[in-house]
Amino acid sequence: EYFALIKKMAIPVLILSSAYAVSFFAIFRADFYYIDDMSRAYHGMKGWEYFSRYLSNIFSRLFSTGNYLTDVSPLTQLSACVLLAFAGIICLYAITDKTKFSVWQYVAASFFGLTPVFRGCISYKYDSVYMAFSIFISAVPMLFYKKNKIFYGFTVFVCILMMCMTYQAASGILPMLTVLIMAKMWNDKCSYKDILKFFLSSIVGYLSALVF
Repeated sequence: EYFALIKKMAIPVLILSSAYAVSFFAIFRADFYYIDDMSRAYHGMKGWEYFSRYLSNIFSRLFSTGNYLTDVSPLTQLSACVLLAFAGIICLYAITDKTKFSVWQYVAASFFGLTPVFRGCISYKYDSVYMAFSIFISAVPMLFYKKNKIFYGFTVFVCILMMCMTYQAASGILPMLTVLIMAKMWNDKCSYKDILKFFLSSIVGYLSALVF
């Protein structure tokens, strides 16, 4: 079921990630070491464990194919574009229950990346992909909110834990998506009991991950 869904999302993700790549092209072309990039390029060291971003350390080994970090940009930044696009398409799917979207829906989803905040994030040659991953993984639970609430709550727990181990600044995304889905459920005339179950599953999974 979910494999088929991801397959249907492929074209929308390609469209949105291409839009991001074009938007960020000037940053890629500048080929500039931005803040933390300079020390990582000089020393080849990770250092994300200082902020408990253990997954960033692990993923960086995959990109650099070893413990010594190498500059593989713009691969990291292009990968960030794909992850951002996935996050936006997941949100559109959760709200519309569709995998085909209008131009204005693409525009709305594009604001995950087309903001001054993420333009700063994408400027990092090394960090950008892990920052984008934290956004993507925060949106993933919305694929499962209609499923069994215990399974959904566990998904929230795992995804928020992964967010905390990549880039904690994304911690506000899932709470806002929860509010948005609750509004959608109310507009769709769902029972207050179902809305409350969704809210409790979200908040318990979210807070449990933060406490852990």
